[in-house]
Amino acid sequence: MENLYKELRNRKIHLNSFNANLGNADYYLSFVEDFIPQIVNHTIDNLTLKDIKDISSLDDIKLKYTIHFFQERHESDPAMRIDDNIIFMHLPASTYKYLKEKITFFFEHSEMVTDFGYDSKSLEPDAVTFETTLAHLIACYGLEIAKDHRIEDSFKGVTTLLTKSISATDSLSSHYTDELHDRVFEQEFLDNYVVKIIKLVIANLNQRNYIEKEKKDHPVDVRVVLTTKPTNKDFEIAVTKEELECLLPLFDGFMRFYNLGSANYLYDISDEKVGITFKTHLNDLIDAYYMEKQRIEYFQNHHKDEKQISF
Repeated sequence: MENLYKELRNRKIHLNSFNANLGNADYYLSFVEDFIPQIVNHTIDNLTLKDIKDISSLDDIKLKYTIHFFQERHESDPAMRIDDNIIFMHLPASTYKYLKEKITFFFEHSEMVTDFGYDSKSLEPDAVTFETTLAHLIACYGLEIAKDHRIEDSFKGVTTLLTKSISATDSLSSHYTDELHDRVFEQEFLDNYVVKIIKLVIANLNQRNYIEKEKKDHPVDVRVVLTTKPTNKDFEIAVTKEELECLLPLFDGFMRFYNLGSANYLYDISDEKVGITFKTHLNDLIDAYYMEKQRIEYFQNHHKDEKQISF
């Protein structure tokens, strides 16, 4: 059971350590303890498939943000919002100048600043652009948090960020691929279009073609298109360019493994369209659908068991 009394006591000790210095408290409690971890998390969360091939360590993760400082008229805690590579930092009037100078100095002292923005009226800096690597930002965060905090707090904060960053980086490729497999391959392709194709062939059976084609099974000659430029036609799946490159081997492997047809670029790579062309028969397609669903279910259950054991 958690000791809530101890948690409250530690928090009070932590706040009292600032000796009622509101500016210093705002800087460490908001910027150092809260805002920097948010920037780290935002950087990790916005890594995409195109970044994977270039990442082998935290030194390879580059980041660039521009912070815009805004002075609030009312008294409130500092607040921050990140929109892509723009950071909107709202600071209370009582500590605005102090915080802006301290935050700017942090990036300057850490050799991250690449540009300043100036207020047209006061000609004072009201924006700063910084560029660095994730490893360098976390290292500077550790040095800064250690200045006014107990050693265990510093150790815990840096360790938490490092652990999350390294874990996210190591699992990025598999996580992204798993998400694509689930969303595009299984949900959109298998459960939507393959099922739809099977049902269409079944619905088109009549007394004449049933008798005529029963001996050879019923042919399936259909194409599903993965495209970065959807046109709202039937049998199109919208994907990004990076997703298309990742999914092509998956779809081509599926089609060839079950001998259903092939998957390849329709024209050339720059056209950004992959055609998944079925040249098969109804019974073979139904068999392939159920076998692939069974294989996915087995993999998911096996993977779940491994995760439970690892904990």
